[in-house]
Amino acid sequence: MKPASIKPSASTAKPAGLTAIASLFFCSGAIALVYEVLWQRQFALLLGSAAPASAAVLAAYFAGLGAGSFVVGRLAHRWASPLRAYAVLEVLIGAGALLTVLIQLGFDRFYPLLFGALADKPGAFFAVKLAMAFVAIAVPTFCMGGTLPLLGRFADQGRQHLGLTAGLLYVANTAGASLGALSVPFVLLPLLGINNTLALCVVGNLALAVWAWWLSKQFTSAPLTSPVGSDRRISAPRRAHWLNSTYALALLSGAATFALQVFWNRAFAQVHENSVHSFAVIVAVVILALAMGAQLARVGLRRGLAPRALLAASWCAAGILILAGPWLFLRLTGGLAYFPTQLSFFTYAGKLLGTTAAVLFIPIALLGVGLPALMEEAGRDTRRGASEILGRLLAVNVIGSVAGSLIAGFLAPHWLGLWTGILMIGLLLAFAGLAAWLGRNSSSPRNGRMLALATAFAMGCWLAARLELPRVRLDSARGERLVSIAEGSHGITAVIERPGSRRLKLNNHYVLGGTASTGDERMQAHLPLLLHPAPRRVAFLGVGTGITAGGALFHPVEQVVAIELVPEVITAARAQFSEANAGLLTDPRTKVVVDDARNYLRGSGNKFDVIVGDLVVPWRQGEGALFTAESFVAARAALAPGGLFCQWLPLFQLSATEARMVIHTFRSVFPNATLWRGDFSPTEPAIALIGGAGEMKLQSESLRSRIAQLKPDPTNPQLADPVIFWMHYVGALQPAEAGSAPGPINTDDRPVIELMGPLQRGQSGHAWLNGRGLQTLLDTLTGGGAGNLARLTVEENAGAQAGRVLAQMAIELSERNPVAARAAQQQLQQLLPDASFKLLFP
Repeated sequence: MKPASIKPSASTAKPAGLTAIASLFFCSGAIALVYEVLWQRQFALLLGSAAPASAAVLAAYFAGLGAGSFVVGRLAHRWASPLRAYAVLEVLIGAGALLTVLIQLGFDRFYPLLFGALADKPGAFFAVKLAMAFVAIAVPTFCMGGTLPLLGRFADQGRQHLGLTAGLLYVANTAGASLGALSVPFVLLPLLGINNTLALCVVGNLALAVWAWWLSKQFTSAPLTSPVGSDRRISAPRRAHWLNSTYALALLSGAATFALQVFWNRAFAQVHENSVHSFAVIVAVVILALAMGAQLARVGLRRGLAPRALLAASWCAAGILILAGPWLFLRLTGGLAYFPTQLSFFTYAGKLLGTTAAVLFIPIALLGVGLPALMEEAGRDTRRGASEILGRLLAVNVIGSVAGSLIAGFLAPHWLGLWTGILMIGLLLAFAGLAAWLGRNSSSPRNGRMLALATAFAMGCWLAARLELPRVRLDSARGERLVSIAEGSHGITAVIERPGSRRLKLNNHYVLGGTASTGDERMQAHLPLLLHPAPRRVAFLGVGTGITAGGALFHPVEQVVAIELVPEVITAARAQFSEANAGLLTDPRTKVVVDDARNYLRGSGNKFDVIVGDLVVPWRQGEGALFTAESFVAARAALAPGGLFCQWLPLFQLSATEARMVIHTFRSVFPNATLWRGDFSPTEPAIALIGGAGEMKLQSESLRSRIAQLKPDPTNPQLADPVIFWMHYVGALQPAEAGSAPGPINTDDRPVIELMGPLQRGQSGHAWLNGRGLQTLLDTLTGGGAGNLARLTVEENAGAQAGRVLAQMAIELSERNPVAARAAQQQLQQLLPDASFKLLFP
């Protein structure tokens, strides 16, 4: 028999004070999301920015929410005033956030001891990290989880319309969370930093507690011992088939939502720069879509639609749109074409926002209809109070969220791949919607119907698994072909070959090196190793193709420690770049470490003669932490006596302001730092910052001895000449930049580079550091002129001056000034010995 739809009546009217409570809960949602973002960042610094560490924080966060929902939901009937109980929870959230800081500080202090005890037991070490994350945020997240069941009891007041009343609170809380996601990178971190933002959130919790206590005096709830409303005498629902039960659907709702978010984050990483801002834009769109879907559910319920029918129709439509999503995405992005980086950030963000909204907003909104509809349906159970119903339902939904994110993040990339995973979610939702529709009139759906649906679903999954959609963009005009591709927790790793070269890409665009630049990449190892009198143990922070680290094998080293975060990158480097990296990953002197580089340095206790930081973008999310003062301190602490730390900078991806900040930060840790050219490219220059615990002593005789020990590198024959080596020397960094403020120091608390870099893209007056602008900056940083080279020998001085002239010659050639280029070449001939000049210009 078809259940009668419920029309709005006196008992469904909005309870007194519900709008005020919704406003309170909006603010609560914003603060909760800010906490989540801050904890993700802080624990990534402590545990490493590896995906398992981030997953540990996410799992801990949602586990706390689920536990709080369930426990507080069961106990809420004992408290006479839900608003006053809510005020206590807000106070406990703030206190718990402060406790989290203390636990983090304690864990940070004992991290080296834990690393030493458990480094050779990665499973046990990860378990300890996971346990620490759970303990650290258990109190605040538990209390957060209890807020909706508690306020839902006040909002519903026995009306048994949880989809409308508690649904409004869910809408407000989710909309607030969307605002919180955007506020962190755009407002709070730039203005306050992490620590002050955390303090502001604690103050916010206390303010919400005061507000809730005041509201408790303004509004009183109706008797809550039994449901009210004589026009709604609905008994507890009969036991439904498990596939069609309210809790099974709540579990699926959470799993599908979070798995879909993980998959689409991976998809969007293929077409845009992964900055903290772009990530916030995508997260905000997803959360706002959930809020919109919840509000749509409330509108439908208010108009008398049956909850199960509403869910069924919405999920069927969502499933169909999700199935079309990959093709729409490929069409909108021109087959995974990268978003233009020359656009201003807000134009860039607008393009990202538009693409995200077109692909994700409507499907996520339709999926978001489910939870309020399930609240409404579950609220008809007269055996339990509103708080207990909400607590159970939200706890199950959170369990699904954790499971969905972990499966999509760790298992699905290897088992299914990006597009197949999205298609299977679409199929699952479409068939779940059909199952809900078929079972809406019966508490026990016919097995034949369910068997038919299961068979159709299995066939759909088989077809989805056989589809081949592009996961990387190939330039057919350049003759590119795909050599290998692998998906993992960190993204899609691909090896692309074109005539004469082979490149390694992470997430379609981010190039981790290639054979065409073998000489330059090896030079990034040669330069710092030649400056050390006797390097025996060296570490490379980042592997990529392994070409840079492979350069160390030409030196008489005893051990090379290669630290890489992405396992698939190591596999590709071993299989596809062994010749270019000189067999680095099969050499007995090499130790490969799959870990976060910064945390390995501070936790392992190992000491190195030379540490080389890879050439990565300082403002990319996840990599920005390698350019903070704390990261440089960790590198300095890992140096053996007389050791050197070399950090490479891609100046062609930085502005002068950003470069000054990074260099100023580096010099705050290494006061006697020097500046070196990695190459003489006028368009894509790379420089090295090299510092040690003490003052560097640059001596030609020591260098000649080191060069004599160097195994010949056919890609860098000029290394046989010490004079040419000195051409890479720019100078010692000056104590103060002549007439130019260096800017603030980049720290974990205030990650200025990570926050400022993406926003400067395409701005008026913004220019990449190359060409003449580069030379001007180098002169400013080192004082410029011969005075900077006063302590060098005649030979060293001539080489350094020749390097400046060669850089000028390259600029003239790039600007098509042959006369000026020829004049620079003649000046080079005067500065350099004949043998050196002929080596440069054979």
